[in-house]
Amino acid sequence: MKPYQPEPLTDFTRPEESRRLEEALGQVQSELGRTYPLLIGGRR
Repeated sequence: MKPYQPEPLTDFTRPEESRRLEEALGQVQSELGRTYPLLIGGRR
């Protein structure tokens, strides 16, 4: 595991950064509402 390193700030006023954000949000939105099985210790 790599040690924590802060990322530089992102300027969302730049069109390419704003587009990347919108794409990422769209990906997350497409995954909402799914059902996942509850696993504890590898067992249902």
